[in-house]
Amino acid sequence: GEVVVYGSHYSGLDMPGMILRSMARGGELAGMRQVFAAEANDGAHDNGSARHRMIQEALEAEAAVVYDDAALDAATTGAPAVDVFSSTFECDPSSPANRSGGGGRRATLEANLQQVKASMEYVRARARERSEPAIVMLENTDGLKTKHPALLLSIVHELMQLPYTWHIDVLCPTMHADVPNARRRVYFIGHATRRRGPLYDARRAGM
Repeated sequence: GEVVVYGSHYSGLDMPGMILRSMARGGELAGMRQVFAAEANDGAHDNGSARHRMIQEALEAEAAVVYDDAALDAATTGAPAVDVFSSTFECDPSSPANRSGGGGRRATLEANLQQVKASMEYVRARARERSEPAIVMLENTDGLKTKHPALLLSIVHELMQLPYTWHIDVLCPTMHADVPNARRRVYFIGHATRRRGPLYDARRAGM
């Protein structure tokens, strides 16, 4: 089989990257090579656990190139092509662990949508070159569905502009890999309509 080439644009723990690494270690993939990582919200780990910060720093250390948010924006068209691209955005406003009751200010939710648009610009740029990722994953806390349905619909509208077939599901990462976060997450998983990548056969098998 082929080695999966991976890139990520993250705020928080890169769960899809961890799952792919686990699949490679378990022999489900021939291998996984991360060619770039970007921190979508510098300082996002300041309120997280020291263990989570350490894990994310170790993941980024494996990437060939690490961008900060502004650098990735500047390098959008030049960032390497990948088979799988994953992204997320700041999850505090939608998180069930957020007990503030306010549910997120309008400005914060608009910033979340702008983060999605910014990360998907990488996909748009690669699509213009006909080298888009075979699979795109966007994920966030499952509170997005119940606390901010309007934001959820705006994200779906944004994703539907891309040349992908999309599936939305709520998954718990620990069901698929040895990862340090058992919280349920909403996953938006897009399969390119004109490209087959290394995971195509696994997809057909029901992965």
